[in-house]
Amino acid sequence: MNGLKAAIGGVVGFILLIIACNLWGSVDYAEYKIRQAPGSGKMSIISEPGMYWDGFADVSTYRVSGDIDFEEVTTMSDGAKVTFSGSVKFRLPSDEKTRLKLHKDFGSYDNVVENLIKKNTIDVLSNKTAPMFTASDTYSARKPEIARVLEGQLQNGAYDVYYEDVKMPDGTKYRLAKVRTDENGKPKIIGKNLLNEYGIEIQQVVMGDPQPEEKILKIIDAQKEAEQKAVLARSQAEKARQDTITITEQGKAAVARAEADAKAKAIVETTEAAKNRDVSKLNAEKAEYDAKKILAEGKAQAEANRLKVSAGLTPQEKAEWDYKTKVGIAQAVASVKFPANMIVAGGAEGGSANPFDAIGLQSLYNLSNQMSK
Repeated sequence: MNGLKAAIGGVVGFILLIIACNLWGSVDYAEYKIRQAPGSGKMSIISEPGMYWDGFADVSTYRVSGDIDFEEVTTMSDGAKVTFSGSVKFRLPSDEKTRLKLHKDFGSYDNVVENLIKKNTIDVLSNKTAPMFTASDTYSARKPEIARVLEGQLQNGAYDVYYEDVKMPDGTKYRLAKVRTDENGKPKIIGKNLLNEYGIEIQQVVMGDPQPEEKILKIIDAQKEAEQKAVLARSQAEKARQDTITITEQGKAAVARAEADAKAKAIVETTEAAKNRDVSKLNAEKAEYDAKKILAEGKAQAEANRLKVSAGLTPQEKAEWDYKTKVGIAQAVASVKFPANMIVAGGAEGGSANPFDAIGLQSLYNLSNQMSK
C-alpha cells in the first residue's frame, strides 16, 4: 500500500514538473521570443534576457542576427552558366511592430531565413546582378565587383539599369545591363526589395570563386593565355624601346664626352702656347737688358780709355789699349745667353732678324771706331 502511494506521488510530481516547465521559459541575450497567448491568440514580444511566464502559450524563437549559405547556378548576360556560392550575414529588425509583422507573414525564424532572406538573395543574384556581368568577368579584375553589386542591391534595393547590345567574336550578340548613376556617381535605386520592407539589415556578402560550366572554362583559359601573351609582347616591346633609348642616350653621352675632351685639349694647348710665348718674351727682354748693360759698360770704359789716351799715351800703348778694349767687349757680348726660342721683331729689309740687331750691334761698331780715333 505504501509503495503504491509512493508511486502515485512520484507520477504526480513528474506531471507537476512538466507543467512547471511549460509554465516558464527563458530568453537568451542573442535572441527574442514571440509569445502567442492561448485562447485569445494575442502576441507579445519578449526580448529581455532571463525567465518569463509562459503559461502554455505558443512561443517562437528568433535569433537577432545570423547568416545563410547559398549556392545557385546563374545565367550570365552572355548566356553562360556559372555556379555562385557564398554567405550572407544579416540582422533582424529591432522594433516590435516590424518583428510582429515578420512573424505574422512567415510564422517562424526558419521560414524567414529560407523563404525571405535566402530566396531574395538568389533572386537579386540571378535577375538583377548576373545580367551586368559576363562569364569572363568571373575570372577577371571585375570578379570582386560581383559581390559588391549583390550586396549593394540587397542593402538598398534594385539598381536602375539600361541595356547595351554587345557583339561577340563569333558574331553573336548579347545584352549587357549597365547601371544608371546619379550626379554623385552613385547607382540609382528604382525601388526597395522585400528585405528593406521587413527591416532586415544585410551586413555583409561573401562570395567564393565562381564556377563557370566546362565549355566556358576552356574559353576563359584560352582568353587568359591570349591575354598573357599580349602582356608579354607589350612588355618585350617596351623593353626594346627602353633599350633603344638607352643606347641612343649612351651614344649621345659618348659624343659629348669626346667633344668635351677635344675642347679641354685645345684649351690646354692654347694655354701652353701662350705660356711659351710669354716665357720667350721674358727671356728676350732679359737678354736685351743684359746686352744693353754690357754696351753701357763698354761705352763707359771707352770713354775712360779716351781720356787716358788724351792724357798722353804713346802710340804703341794706345794701339795695345784699343785691342784689349775691343776684345773685352766682344767677349762680354759673346757671354750673353740668348733664349733658344726668342721672338725678335723683323730685321733689315731683305735680311733676317737676329738677336744682335735687338741689342744694337751698330752701337758696338760705333764704339769701336770711337776707340780707334
